[in-house]
Amino acid sequence: MLLEVKDLCLNIDKKQILSSVSFCVEKGDFAVLCGRNGAGKSQLLKIIKGLRKQSSGSIFISGQDLSRDRGERMKRIALVFQNADLQAVGETVEKDVAFGPENLGWDRKRIKERTDQVISLLGLEEKRHQRPATLSGGEKRKLAIAGTLAMDPDIILLDEPFVALDYPSVRTVLSSLVSLHRKGHTILIVSHEIEKFLAHTTRLLILKEGKITCQGRPEDCLDELREAEVYLPDLPFKELTWLTT
Repeated sequence: MLLEVKDLCLNIDKKQILSSVSFCVEKGDFAVLCGRNGAGKSQLLKIIKGLRKQSSGSIFISGQDLSRDRGERMKRIALVFQNADLQAVGETVEKDVAFGPENLGWDRKRIKERTDQVISLLGLEEKRHQRPATLSGGEKRKLAIAGTLAMDPDIILLDEPFVALDYPSVRTVLSSLVSLHRKGHTILIVSHEIEKFLAHTTRLLILKEGKITCQGRPEDCLDELREAEVYLPDLPFKELTWLTT
């Protein structure tokens, strides 16, 4: 098991946000976490990454208990925020992608090889020398993914990756994520637009009132999805490839 969360709780100002959250993500999964607004999805991602401290509970990576080692989780887990502009720190696309590996103290040769590899993988070659501010919304989101991927994380977390994107940008970002998954990367996405992911989802997690109420294949969570008032197209999930074709 790549990621295992056990009995995770979060209290803020005496209010319980997350209550005994337990779930797992296997290596190579394309996992999607859904739930109503205010369910605690974004807070959960921040805890897993190491940006927020849980009130109690455990987090394991590849069987190693990293519950109290937030620094190690910061290295091994990547998080792409809703606002991609917040993650652009380099003067150019190339420098932005190289920023993370440089901070990790990698040698120049390794940084160059990894930067070139990730830029190619995300289809950003023609944008290599552009300033991030000049990119489109979809390109900025791809750059944010590239910047996190450059650090060779064990798992990539994304918080609402389609926020503020137009239709072409949604297709571009989704195609990039599907391509990364096919190449063996493990992905966990928080989204309320799960109809866009269902054809590719290997594990679905439903968060309700601070608890995981269902986890498994999307087909096995239909009743819980309907109860959560999640939009479900009237088509078999495997046919919902309209965004990546």
